[in-house]
Amino acid sequence: MRKYIFLMVGLLSLFITGCGNEKAQTNENVSTVEVIKPDASYGEDMVTLSGYDFSTGYSCIKVYNPKTNTTVVACGLANCNHEYVAGEEITCNAIMEGKVVYPFIYENDLYYFLDVGGTTLYKSNVDGSNKKKIATLDFSTDDQEALFIDGKIYLTSYSSEDGEADDDGMVMVASETSELYEVDIKTGEQKRLTDFGNKANISCFSKAKSGNRIYLGIRYQNKNVYDSEFKTWSKYTEWLTSCANPYAEEIEKFDEHSDYYCVDIKNGDVEKMDFNYNMTYEGMEDVKGFYDFYLIGINKNYYYYLTCYGEQFTLYEYDKKKGTSKELDNAYRMSYSYVNNKIYIVKTQYDKDKELGAPDAEDKSIPPEYRCYDTDKHKWTDIKPDYDMDKKILALQAAGNKYLYGYLSDFVDDESDNNSSVSSFSQGEMIGLKIKK
Repeated sequence: MRKYIFLMVGLLSLFITGCGNEKAQTNENVSTVEVIKPDASYGEDMVTLSGYDFSTGYSCIKVYNPKTNTTVVACGLANCNHEYVAGEEITCNAIMEGKVVYPFIYENDLYYFLDVGGTTLYKSNVDGSNKKKIATLDFSTDDQEALFIDGKIYLTSYSSEDGEADDDGMVMVASETSELYEVDIKTGEQKRLTDFGNKANISCFSKAKSGNRIYLGIRYQNKNVYDSEFKTWSKYTEWLTSCANPYAEEIEKFDEHSDYYCVDIKNGDVEKMDFNYNMTYEGMEDVKGFYDFYLIGINKNYYYYLTCYGEQFTLYEYDKKKGTSKELDNAYRMSYSYVNNKIYIVKTQYDKDKELGAPDAEDKSIPPEYRCYDTDKHKWTDIKPDYDMDKKILALQAAGNKYLYGYLSDFVDDESDNNSSVSSFSQGEMIGLKIKK
């Protein structure tokens, strides 16, 4: 029953391959941005990537340099082929058993979490040498984006407990928890910052930062199938497939809420937020106090959020003082990054002759647009990537002062059907496009 309205762009897995004898190198100016994704972090001059091979159960850490447009394995051992061979001892500094998550570089050191029998924070040199264990987490992460602020990483947890089997013998999740934690990367000290308690269903679907405040979007249910009128999974699914507007009715039947909380990381205050907001999804216009938007950034009294209905993304600017929202842009598909009070987007439009939401509804005759919205000046600027983008598209993951980072793929493939049902945001190679405004 875990549901996510927002169809955010997924990151591609990086598989373990040999990269010759190139070594990962860095410099004193390298630092991470404030958002760390589960499999990548993006600095002004470098991207740190982790890839997990499900077939072997091993991970590999790599580093991408936008200046040279090269990706190398984070291993400085001489004559290392950076490969995993089943049955042989692993000697490569960048390859390890288990799943590596949240890799990032800070003060010229490489940090990452290794998930194998527990999630443990490690630190090493950027070339993988001098590896040290910092701490094992007291919680399991939810694999959502993390925030990095002043030497501390902010993660959300997830845990669940199964209930007893229903009358049909189906065992379902009875309760879940999700909290915000602070982890000091130097000492390993951990601190829980929220206390949402046990819920029938809960997820942290949004994180944003402004100054010393973290804004969390939390969606939860107070009732599960056991507690509802359905009692069994089969009766619930039967109702779900026959209901004209199940989502609206589920909010009432399962006592579902979608709220935003402001957490002050300095004094520990947690405040529930209030927005003058009504859903615009068809059939949900009368639902009050249910925040189905994705908050991406805050600048003083202005809040910036996305909605996604039927694969139509809409970007809004919310004036906190006036309690009013203004549409800034919309698209069939949109990837974005909020950094330094600027919103960078890459968007495509849909073919109006096709049904909205259909997998092949992207209009390949309209080139992708690259734009930047300055939240200080409240002004849009078109971006011209320093690359031949006539038939390419960037699935934007992050932005800096110099580069747009993301996965580059074909937008129009001359050798294939232009109406391919594969999303143009679904595949590609890591690249840093130089920003030209």
